[in-house]
Amino acid sequence: MDINYLDYLDDDLNYDWLEQTIRVPKRYLRDMQNSIEGFPKYIVLEIILPMIYLDNMDCDFDRRGLKIDNITKVLIALRFYASGNDQRVNGDTLGYSQASVSIVVKEVSGLLAKCGKKWIRFPRAPNLQDTKEQFYLIGEFPGVIGAIDCTHVPIKSPGGDNAEIYRNRKGWMSLNVQIVCGPKMQIFDIVCRWPGSVHDSRIYNNSRVKLLIESNALA
Repeated sequence: MDINYLDYLDDDLNYDWLEQTIRVPKRYLRDMQNSIEGFPKYIVLEIILPMIYLDNMDCDFDRRGLKIDNITKVLIALRFYASGNDQRVNGDTLGYSQASVSIVVKEVSGLLAKCGKKWIRFPRAPNLQDTKEQFYLIGEFPGVIGAIDCTHVPIKSPGGDNAEIYRNRKGWMSLNVQIVCGPKMQIFDIVCRWPGSVHDSRIYNNSRVKLLIESNALA
C-alpha cells in the first residue's frame, strides 16, 4: 500500500520548507536527433546551410534503401562529431547502417576540409586588437593573440615500413595535431600532418604560425 506521508503532518504548522525540499526542478529536454541545436546562429547560416544547399552533395541511398538527403547527411556528421559515439550507435539512432554513416562522415568531412581556409585563419588588424582584449578579460594577461597546444588524434596503423612513427609516447597510433584557438573557442590555425611520435616543439618550429609571429605579419 502506498503511504502519503503528507497526510500525517500537523495542519497547524507551516511546512513551506518541506515543499521547497521535495519540489522537483523543471527539466528541459531537447530533441536528441536534432544535432543543429546548440550551434551559434552564424555557424548554421553561414557554414552548415550553404554546404547543404549548394550542389556539393548528392542524395544517396543506404543499404536498407533509405534515402539520405543533404541535410540528413550533415546531421549525421554533426552528431558523430559531437558525441564521439561508435558509428553504429549513431546510425541506429537516426535509422541508418554503420556503413552509410561511415561514408557520410567521410564525405561531409572532406567538404569541410575544402572550405577550411575560408574559416580557419588568424584575425588581422584591427580585429587582432579585439582578440587581445577578449583574451585579457579571460586571464588578465596582456598581448595574447591565441592559445596553442597539440592533441593526439587516434588512428589505425597505416602499415608499411614507417608505421611505427605514428606510435606516440603512450603506445598507440595517432596524429599529433597542433591547434591555435581564439578567446571564443575559434580555430585560428590547425596543423594535422605530423605522426604521433613527433614532439610538439618540432611541429611548432616548422609551422606557419611561428613564421607569422617572428615576421610580425599579424601586427
